[in-house]
Amino acid sequence: MSPRSLLRLSCVAILAALALGSPRAEAQAEGVPLTWDAPAGCPPAAAVVAEVKRNLADSGKGATPFVAAASVQQTPGGQWQAHLRVEARGGRAERTFEAESCESVAAAAALIIALSAESVAGAPPAADQRAFVQAGDKEGSTPAPDDHWRRSQWSLMASPVIDGGTMPSSPAFGAEVAAGPEWTAPGWRLRLLASSGFFPKHRTSSAVAVGDIDLWLLTVAARGCLTAAPRAFEFGFCLGMELSVMTGSDSTINMPVMDSTQFWVSPVASVLAIWKITPTMSLFGKADVAVPSTLRSWHVGEPGTATDYNKVYEVDDIAVRGAVGLEVRFF
Repeated sequence: MSPRSLLRLSCVAILAALALGSPRAEAQAEGVPLTWDAPAGCPPAAAVVAEVKRNLADSGKGATPFVAAASVQQTPGGQWQAHLRVEARGGRAERTFEAESCESVAAAAALIIALSAESVAGAPPAADQRAFVQAGDKEGSTPAPDDHWRRSQWSLMASPVIDGGTMPSSPAFGAEVAAGPEWTAPGWRLRLLASSGFFPKHRTSSAVAVGDIDLWLLTVAARGCLTAAPRAFEFGFCLGMELSVMTGSDSTINMPVMDSTQFWVSPVASVLAIWKITPTMSLFGKADVAVPSTLRSWHVGEPGTATDYNKVYEVDDIAVRGAVGLEVRFF
């Protein structure tokens, strides 16, 4: 064989190997024009193609020609995200969606492709997939940028809390629950949290001869938290406002407590650290600093007597709290 013939044969072999090894070629070998770009460990293109065919067979509506391309990646929050583009029946549609596993993403992509490719007599292009695909009917439409904020999950956080500066005894133990939505962008997570805390009764320890009283505290707060979110660890800060309601009652004395229930508002700043245990469960640590807008105080005594106005407790001008608890994220 001549050198020229050997060169031609080598070129043909290389081109054939490249064609067989590409994702598009793998899909086309199965008879479906699909480009599947996913990390190692995800279902291969052939598995997605087989699921598309099964969905089409189950629907019994037949299929129309289409072209599909999907890009799959894992988000910083541990979820799996896919951007899918489908062109079928004269229309073009795109969708970005998330799931807890790459297998779930692949199954969802196969369903959307099958719905896009179903032949529907008398229906306009892509009319039966509006509930599943956010349509991008204009030619030349482009996917949303990777750095935009997306609503992802809801967060529920619960923890015991240690307080210093608000309650009469220090440290004082209580509990707190917080919940709210989350938004994610590559490397970042934003939480908007509404929380409620409760500290059971604690007795004052005043130098007033008339005795001490019991105080309990209820807090309601709203705050926003921004954390840098690598794969296994998050760290960031929170800012918000807190409404506190504290009530005093008689304990060691028989005289009434003046203005027994009082409230105040405090700005709150927090440092938040989160360690991911699973994609939906994390351990978190939080430190708060609250500055009361008004320093409330409690007094006891009989009006018009020598014990008319005995102060037994006053809230400090700054309070610090610490918490370690569990966060659960859900759809």
